[in-house]
Amino acid sequence: MNFADAVQSTPEIAECLRRGLQALGSNSNKVEVRVTRDLKGSVDMDSCLTKLYPNAPRWDYIFGYREQVYYEDLENRSTYHWVASGRVDSEFAKDDKYRRKLLKNRILGPDSLLKVDTVL
Repeated sequence: MNFADAVQSTPEIAECLRRGLQALGSNSNKVEVRVTRDLKGSVDMDSCLTKLYPNAPRWDYIFGYREQVYYEDLENRSTYHWVASGRVDSEFAKDDKYRRKLLKNRILGPDSLLKVDTVL
């Protein structure tokens, strides 16, 4: 099953699928890919699910690139990537205590840009 099929077969988010990185809106500049035609679509999870699950923790976005889904199959193959929408505090990013805590929970970052082809 490809990314678009997976999204469209999930009733809660089926109507939220957008082409390329369009669902990321102004945050689309936070994701860099080498081959844009290999983007399979994106979903603004937060906006799409706020009414259904107003108090639940949600990912901001998911997107498909090549044969990978970013922020969906988290248990099996994916890694978590913290991409900051604002400025990344360099002191926080360098702090070993926080870095170890993030790594313990399989979270990479914080970064100001996700270079997708380097994390495949």
